[in-house]
Amino acid sequence: MTGKHPMRWVIAAVMAMVSVTFTLGAVEVNAASGAVDGFDQYRDSLARAFKSGDVDAILDLLETGTSFDNVTLAKMLVGYGLQHENLLVHRGSIDLLSRAKNPEARQYLNEQAVKHKRWEKRAHCCRVISRFGGELAFGNLCKILEKEKKWQVRSAAIRSLVRFRRVATIDALIPRLRVEKGRLLSDLRWTLSRLTGMTHDPVFEDWSLWWKTKRDGYEVPRAAEVRDMLGGEKEKKQNLKTAVREGLYGPIYSEKVAFLLDTSGSMLAGTEEGTRMEIAIRELSRVLENQMTDDTYFNVMPFSKDVYPFSSKLQRAKRKSLEVALKKLPKLEAAGETNAYAALKAAFDDPDVDTIYVLSDGSPTIGDEHIPDLIRLRVEEWNRDRRVIINCIGFFPGEAKNQDKESARDFLRQLASDNEGFYKEIY
Repeated sequence: MTGKHPMRWVIAAVMAMVSVTFTLGAVEVNAASGAVDGFDQYRDSLARAFKSGDVDAILDLLETGTSFDNVTLAKMLVGYGLQHENLLVHRGSIDLLSRAKNPEARQYLNEQAVKHKRWEKRAHCCRVISRFGGELAFGNLCKILEKEKKWQVRSAAIRSLVRFRRVATIDALIPRLRVEKGRLLSDLRWTLSRLTGMTHDPVFEDWSLWWKTKRDGYEVPRAAEVRDMLGGEKEKKQNLKTAVREGLYGPIYSEKVAFLLDTSGSMLAGTEEGTRMEIAIRELSRVLENQMTDDTYFNVMPFSKDVYPFSSKLQRAKRKSLEVALKKLPKLEAAGETNAYAALKAAFDDPDVDTIYVLSDGSPTIGDEHIPDLIRLRVEEWNRDRRVIINCIGFFPGEAKNQDKESARDFLRQLASDNEGFYKEIY
């Protein structure tokens, strides 16, 4: 992952000969000759690397950081690692914090999940403390559900609670179905389903009625048992007739959603129900007509060689905006290549979007970035704080000339998995 750098031994030698004192944000670091122990030297090297912006040095030090488990290291990583602009540094900091066993460090991280002044760090700390388990972490995650104002932090807490496979977790989550709305209903359904194996819609009355009949003596199934119970819920394959009957998109819970619609040339492939393009237009029109409410904000973003959003930002789903979108949809024509990167970037450029639907029949072929793994990496960078769900529909009925379905399938499946969404394949 990183290269080893000859400068590291030079830095260590210099640190052994001179005394250096500097302040990095709120953390004061003293690098004195004749360090008391190994951690002093490690701490000073890590502080120097953060201050200088030497990413390779930071990554090398994070790899060896498991040898030092204390609250000082935890404070440095929360202070400078969690929000570091480099994605690998962010990942490494999360991983190292999640390995903490020191009681003082764990106490500190639990406190930060609840009260850090930056909501992004509260959200990341939710995911960290969920790996600790125990009553302290469980209590703090439940407290966040009740007290936290930022929906992204509540989202992190809801999904983190899936690690606490206990009756009390279900007791805490079901009442939130009466309180939360929009995107967070998806999070609640996801967590409750993976705790119980049940697939009710995120409706309080449905879950409450079920729980009243099951709670006494209930044993939360193991994660492996739930996976068997859910089967292919997260990755569903349907023939075209079944998919059209049930609706390609399924229920839309989000109230701030962007629909990315592939209009590349392969969407001209014919089926018994019409071309892929014709079916996709009908199905998206059906969603706009039947599932948008006055509380919903939406945008449609067709893409082929470029992206052509219907509007510059999310529009409230009132009569006029819906009529405009419904008139534009039938006029779309399929042609050109597949610039998935531009479409995803346009969706993330709107700060209000919290859920993205991608309907596509191809892997990326053009754009500022067209290598699937690198697009996924860029999306991870954009989404590490946003918590946008990306649901993907692989639309493959009929046959398109020279189409690599396997590559398209892999890209869409992994994109959805990376971003807590579902993947549905239509054939």
